[in-house]
Amino acid sequence: MFQKATSSDKLRFSRLYLALSIGLVAAPSVNAQFRDVAAEVPLGSAIGRQGVQEVDRIQVSVERDSLPADGQTPAKLKIELFSAEGHHVQGDTVVTLQASNGRFQLPGANSDEFGLLVGDIDSVTPGFQINAKNGVADVWLLAPVEPQQVDVQVVAGGSVARGAITFVPELRDMLAVGLVEGIISFDRKFVQPARPDDGFEERINSWSRTSGDGKRHAALRTAFFLKGKVKGDALLTMAYDSDKPDRDRMFRDLDPERWYPVYGDASITGFEARSNSRLYLRLDKDRHYLMYGDITTGDGFSQRVGQGSVASTQVRDLGQYNRGLTGVRAHLENDNGYLDVFASDDNLRQVVEEFPGRGLSGPYTVSNSSRAVLGSERIELVVRDRHAPSRIISVKQLARFTDYSFEPFSGRILFNLPVPSVDEALNPVSVRITYEIDQGGKTFWVYGVSGQYRLGTAFDVGGGYVKDENPLAPFQMGSVNATWNISDRTWLRGEYARTRSAVNSVSGNVYTLHAQPGQQQVEGDAWRAEFGHAGQQFSMLAWYGESDNNFNNPASSYLGGRRQAGLDMGWLLGRPTHESTPAWRIFSRANWIEDKYSNSERTQAQIGLGYQPNSKFSLEIGANHVSEHAGNGLGNGLSIPGNLTAPFGVGIVSPGFGGGFYGDSYTALNPYTGQNIYNTGGGWSTGYGSWVGNGLAGVPVEYSALRLGLTYRPTDRFELNAEAEQDLSNSEHRRAALGAALRVHEKTRLYGRYEWNTGLSSVATSDGVIDPATGQRRPSPYETNAFVFGLDTEYMEGGTVFSEYRMYDAFSARQAQWASGLRNLWHISENLSVQTGFERLQILDGQGDSATAASVSAEWRPDELWLVNGRVEWRRTETNGFPGYGTGTGGAGAGNVWQVGDYDSWLSIITVARKLSRDWTVLARNYYLLNKYDGARKDSYENRFQAGFAYRDTDTNRLNVLGKYEYWTRRDTLPSDRWNALTESQLELSNDYDKHIVSIHADWHPSRTWWVSGRVAGKQQTNYLKEAPSRYNAYMVGARLTHDITERWDISLMSYGMWSPGSATQYALGAEVGYLITSNLWLSAGYNVRGFRADDLTAGEYTNQGAYLRLRFKFDENLFNRGKSAINPALPR
Repeated sequence: MFQKATSSDKLRFSRLYLALSIGLVAAPSVNAQFRDVAAEVPLGSAIGRQGVQEVDRIQVSVERDSLPADGQTPAKLKIELFSAEGHHVQGDTVVTLQASNGRFQLPGANSDEFGLLVGDIDSVTPGFQINAKNGVADVWLLAPVEPQQVDVQVVAGGSVARGAITFVPELRDMLAVGLVEGIISFDRKFVQPARPDDGFEERINSWSRTSGDGKRHAALRTAFFLKGKVKGDALLTMAYDSDKPDRDRMFRDLDPERWYPVYGDASITGFEARSNSRLYLRLDKDRHYLMYGDITTGDGFSQRVGQGSVASTQVRDLGQYNRGLTGVRAHLENDNGYLDVFASDDNLRQVVEEFPGRGLSGPYTVSNSSRAVLGSERIELVVRDRHAPSRIISVKQLARFTDYSFEPFSGRILFNLPVPSVDEALNPVSVRITYEIDQGGKTFWVYGVSGQYRLGTAFDVGGGYVKDENPLAPFQMGSVNATWNISDRTWLRGEYARTRSAVNSVSGNVYTLHAQPGQQQVEGDAWRAEFGHAGQQFSMLAWYGESDNNFNNPASSYLGGRRQAGLDMGWLLGRPTHESTPAWRIFSRANWIEDKYSNSERTQAQIGLGYQPNSKFSLEIGANHVSEHAGNGLGNGLSIPGNLTAPFGVGIVSPGFGGGFYGDSYTALNPYTGQNIYNTGGGWSTGYGSWVGNGLAGVPVEYSALRLGLTYRPTDRFELNAEAEQDLSNSEHRRAALGAALRVHEKTRLYGRYEWNTGLSSVATSDGVIDPATGQRRPSPYETNAFVFGLDTEYMEGGTVFSEYRMYDAFSARQAQWASGLRNLWHISENLSVQTGFERLQILDGQGDSATAASVSAEWRPDELWLVNGRVEWRRTETNGFPGYGTGTGGAGAGNVWQVGDYDSWLSIITVARKLSRDWTVLARNYYLLNKYDGARKDSYENRFQAGFAYRDTDTNRLNVLGKYEYWTRRDTLPSDRWNALTESQLELSNDYDKHIVSIHADWHPSRTWWVSGRVAGKQQTNYLKEAPSRYNAYMVGARLTHDITERWDISLMSYGMWSPGSATQYALGAEVGYLITSNLWLSAGYNVRGFRADDLTAGEYTNQGAYLRLRFKFDENLFNRGKSAINPALPR
């Protein structure tokens, strides 16, 4: 009998037997931490049980929860492995651990000058490996530097345990840093700035006054950051900067694409006070907090940024709300539940876009990229049912700079691994991006409340309400949910939601009224119920859901106008006690979907019997029935693209450049149906007017077939499987598949699958199909061949797998991944990792896109001084002569400049880093993107080369130098007959140029009283416009020398020169005297004999001509404690 394990701090651990392919989960509980997954293999799959595992159960206990997120406090885990008889597994067993953040360490592990000796016994296999001796192992998880919930996965002998550990803000002593700065300048001549942007000179803008003649100027600025305990048990974090831009970026992080490519520093960094406003405020106590700053409300995203638990999508699907805003949020949380309230007064509008994977890392962009708010994106990988794309099988949330980065050319999204078109089971994979755009105009309120609460031990209830008062896209939603935990393994759940929303056109930009005359907004209800049991031998999940036509929630897996039901069941007959003991199992899977818009309906049912005589061989036999009734084609985007409800937009997979203008907007998917928004012929069956495999509307289907599956495992690592399906009504309609899998490491395997199908696709029937043009039934023309081959590493959901290598003090593993864009490779050895991919997409019938994609990535670390990595990706897209595609020479489709015909796309990223010595680090990297077109349009390409170096005087810390050289070129020339049709903004997007940029920063501190700092910068750019090329050059050299005359007096000399061919050379030369009035209060007076304004080059120096006075005051946490002798040494003790 399994017993729950509890720790000294009320952590709860529950066992879960996962037996169904859809991923059954135990009844939700807010404080459930670790659960054991006893059977990872679906009972209904062709693989079946792989014999009796040596490790039958994993039990994980944690010493205590709610640890401080200080980067060093360990969460002490005790791992116990049990056999089927309930005893500890004897001998040594390898255990693999993964975590979404933090670092693993063996208790008592030592550190050296290069970092922590973590003690991973297998650096090749992904994750952190330790040995469990006689079924017991201890390991520490070091806290992350930011408060959050960390997901942990433990794998041993085929069993898996998953759980979560909460890290709360560290109750540290008060830390405060800040400054108040004022400046008054006098100039007999009014100097017009060379450029209006003050981003580099740090000129005070927010509070400033200028005289009428422009000769006198006064300004004031204040900025501070403080963090520390208040009233003993609460943590206050506050930041303010009066000169911060009004709209910078949300959820700011260290951007690897900004400033210098290498810094020669491997320090672990954190980021505090994320706010798109000038103010950030947060008060924490235990797991409760009150804050003002950037907030995100969606499941998986809120936990990642340390903003507490929200209801999971299993509990709250219909009422899920996913926004990124700047506003106020209050959160209360304990072991029994949480309450969350938020409000924002802004002018942001949410947009949701989705587009299919295409076997490449990108670039992917969005249709509103010019107005998108940086940092507001929430990106997910969505896997849909191949037979019914409106049914979502799985959703995975991705993390910025870990799973994806931003292309240096245009800010488009570049994934760190290619996004496949289909998964292992040939289900389509797509990218869904939810982001905010600046709508402009007046601000409006967005607010909401949500909560979950446990009533006793058996019941959980929850609900939520949100309202968006956007006048262009008003939205309201309310939802309630309840779960009855009948037992530890059985639950009953229900949910109801209601929405009121506007309707959006397919352009993603214009909001229109609904088709019903005079109706400003539409309302719709939805409800669902499910019953589940996750037992050791019997598992079942049954569900039913229904939604009105006007129900609209982009964060939910339910779309409007649907009724759907399903059943997944697996029953293991008897419990084998030895791997040679025969095993029988029964499995059944059924689902039914009805679309109210089109009056279409689809039913699929499967039942079977599995037999496994031993651990090497298994057999399945079963029956499969599909019934699909054709509808009228409305609402599914089949005949005419239907309107999307707000806030859906049009996603773009760009084959060229320029965002939505030159993007592949015809590939955009309706996030509700999973099908194309535009009926352009791409991917369509032109003979029958329906998407191949849509599973709803367009083509009637009725067939029943017998299915046989075989699996053979000659070794523990190699597996062969085959299956066949034969229609009982027509002998010519059948399906066959062959597959193989090789387990390279414990969690990594190579797999391949080939499938041949005639007449049994979901758009065909044994009696043929209905030709919509004539209404006559015709023989089924469909014959498909599909092959998929790939490498699958079973990473923990949302986990990170960075090994903790460091190039001495050059940069950390995470910074190296930022620099190269590579992650989650196949580790061949300790020094070499590779990742490969290939896919071929062929149109089944009619005319449309066919594509071939291939990619290869590698990382080589011969020693601690070298890092070499790169990737090359290629994709060939063929339009197969579809008449709607433009050829660049006019004719059909000439008006649609985004239809580009056949083309090849190449993407390469190469990075080389070298630690030359203790002080010197160099790095070079190159990004290259090429689109080679078959038609009259010229090829387009973009290339960015960067070389950087860092010098850190590690022994004396007297000299530091950072430098870089960058070459950036772009060509995206349109056919000459299309230039005249472009607007001014489109001309800007299609601009061609060459850029050379050089920049060096240095500071030298030869002695205590002398400081020298300097900068060299240069830029050369050539723009290739329609009329004639234009060239711009600018160069700048400058330095500042400071000498401390006494403890209170200092003097500085400053000299800068800027010149540009074709314009006058400008100089700035001046002197400054400073006096320390009192501790941290500094008065400076200066005069620039000559001066100029070039704010993008001077980097913080005041170079305007004339006299000026500057008053600066620095303060810290001791500002108001000057009267205490412990703080002020001048006072008597």
